[in-house]
Formats: sequence, C-alpha cells, structure tokens
Amino acid sequence: MTDDDTPHDLPPLPADHPRPVAWARPWSITAPFARKVLRAGAWYPVIEDNRPDGSVILVMRNRNVRVPTRLVEVRRERPAKFTVVYRGPMETNPAAGTRRDLGRMYGVCPASGHRVRLHGPETRVECPGCGYRGEIAWHETG
Repeated sequence: MTDDDTPHDLPPLPADHPRPVAWARPWSITAPFARKVLRAGAWYPVIEDNRPDGSVILVMRNRNVRVPTRLVEVRRERPAKFTVVYRGPMETNPAAGTRRDLGRMYGVCPASGHRVRLHGPETRVECPGCGYRGEIAWHETG
C-alpha cells in the first residue's frame, strides 16, 4: 500500500443485483452450513429479512439462500472494514503448505470477499483481488 491510506469507496453492486435490505456474515460455520456455502468473515447481501420462520434470504454466488437468523450477524449498512478471521486450533487449513496459505489469521475484503494476508498490527490493508483499500476491523473480532 502507498502512503496514501485514504480508503476507497466500496464498488457499487451490479445493476442486475437485487437491492439489499441489509448485510450479513456468519457467526460460525456449522452444519448444515459448511464452509462450502458460508465463508467465514464474508458479508453477504440480505434481500429479505424478518421472515416468520426466523430466517433471512442471502445472495451467495448469484443464488438466493435461506439461513437461520441466529447463525448470522445482520447490519443495515454495507460494512466497509476488512473482517479478521482466526482459524480455530483444531480447524484444518485446506491451503496449508501452498502459496494460498494465509495462516491462522487473515482478513476478508468487504468489497469482493477475497482473503487477505494480515501481517500484524497494521490498521489498513489493500485487497489483492479487487484493489479496495480500507481499515481492518480488529476491534470487531472475537
């Protein structure tokens, strides 16, 4: 990243994309919503919430997916900070030993969902996938 640490605006959603009413990310990845479906740290557009069955409808890979509300954090505004993800001590790393291995801690871009290597106490990072630059949400990680 350059000395110009001003964050970029989040890119607009495609014109044919449903208009989100909110944004959601998973609290944890549990069956039946395995990592193949919900990605840890990624924010998904919510196109329907407050459903009578206690679920929200998220857009994932151009598909509408119903997810129980208790499994996600929902925000009305689109997040602009990189989410920090910590792999649990017993969690396997599918990229271990490859160039794609980001270690036990990595960031997730709020604009594209790309994973970003984090090197420590930095406060801003640039997404290698889309070029979005912004703050790291260290304080929102638990």
